[in-house]
Amino acid sequence: MQSHGSLPPPAPATADFLEYHAATSPRGVALFNNGRYFTYGEFYRDLNLFTRELGKLGLAPRSNVAVGCADFYLHWLLVLACESLGFTTGSFLAHEGSDAAALLNHVDLVLCEAEIPGCKYKRWHRVTQEWVNAVFSEKNHESIHRTPMNRNETLRIRRSSGSTGDKKLMIVSRGAEEARFQDYHFIRGFSKSSRLLATTTFTVGLIYTHANGCLRAGGTIIYDPQPSVIEAIEKHQPSHVWLLPHRLMQVLESLPEHYVKPPNLTVMTGSAPLPKELAQQSARLATSIVNCYSLNECGIIAILNDEGICTVCPGVEVEIIDEDGMPAAFGAIGRIRTRTNGMFDGYLGQAASPFRDGWYHTDDYGTFVGHRQMKIVGRVDEMLNIGGIKIAPATIEDGLLKSAVIKDAAVTSATNAKGTDDLWVAIVLDDFANLETAKADIGKLVRERAWGFASIAVLEEIPRTKEGKIQRHKLKAIISQSQNRPKVQ
Repeated sequence: MQSHGSLPPPAPATADFLEYHAATSPRGVALFNNGRYFTYGEFYRDLNLFTRELGKLGLAPRSNVAVGCADFYLHWLLVLACESLGFTTGSFLAHEGSDAAALLNHVDLVLCEAEIPGCKYKRWHRVTQEWVNAVFSEKNHESIHRTPMNRNETLRIRRSSGSTGDKKLMIVSRGAEEARFQDYHFIRGFSKSSRLLATTTFTVGLIYTHANGCLRAGGTIIYDPQPSVIEAIEKHQPSHVWLLPHRLMQVLESLPEHYVKPPNLTVMTGSAPLPKELAQQSARLATSIVNCYSLNECGIIAILNDEGICTVCPGVEVEIIDEDGMPAAFGAIGRIRTRTNGMFDGYLGQAASPFRDGWYHTDDYGTFVGHRQMKIVGRVDEMLNIGGIKIAPATIEDGLLKSAVIKDAAVTSATNAKGTDDLWVAIVLDDFANLETAKADIGKLVRERAWGFASIAVLEEIPRTKEGKIQRHKLKAIISQSQNRPKVQ
């Protein structure tokens, strides 16, 4: 019996859940990885083997380790083994080269197959096939003591990039990650019957949360990078798949006529409002679409419906503030700030704090439209000022994507010869589309929602990051060379 005043035991880690499922369902399938199935019993046995082997490296608890193995299962084993030893982990892939330098220069040990040029890490352990085979062949399969980690200690170093592509390293505590697991379990509804299709590697923070969440529930994770997403869905019949909005759009555009959606498939997406037409079209792909307003720094903040209305999740606080940092009047547009249990602790190697008075100040503008309901209207750094009128590009872009002749679109501003800013619309026309039809759609939209006219630039593609975010600095550079485009009056 716990005595009065004693500390409660730490929350169970992913390895503890794996141990439980290995004891109760040892033959249950935990992972399908590149053509091979791994049971919970095998997964737990291999975790003990690699935890024991990494313990021989003599690294002190609370050390930072970067894992860069290409194989999904091996990468996951090494991450969980490091966590069992009390290490903080971050993920990268060797082909990223100098892009991984920000992480590798901040860690005590790098685990990967080959040296990464241009990086100055302290220590490197080469993960050769011979070393991996030797670990797998060990006969000692007994469980080993795991180093408990307090809730305020750093569990994970997540990498993120904004619309400029600049890399940031986020420090996420054990407590924050545990809160994210609980939030995602509430939103995603993972269970023993879940089959999660992982479409990216552990370099994407949400895959770490989703994969561990599904594993904790006793479900099956599927990683099969060879076929397309559609082929993987048809082949493996998953119950859940997570896609960024831009990736989801690409999948929908390539959806074949013969496609038959699984009887129970939930598509998870987030980080941006999903256009209504795209949400409706997604019904061909899945039985359920769960769209979240979420940030790498905070986790899930709200759930979006087909109209783009965000309902704030339980346990999350949100305020809309004005330019003076005070709560804005209901219905007014202002910056969104939030407090969640899954908030990160700061950026590694950066002194500037994103927190003020305990709140995380997002880069999004929004407005309340109901009790605990809001609408996102644009990014703080993307708001345009055209002749004194503030314009949120996203509100125009959503309308442009409803046009039958516009495949993709982005809105920005550019300085003209007079030194003032003009509104510019960059579009990618659908195959065989008529520019005059697109100009009519654009003209009607900008007259209704923004400035009285816009200039048009027809592009082959809109510059975006690999996460699908519009790179407006690149778009501005392209537009600056297109000042002679006709204006839509």
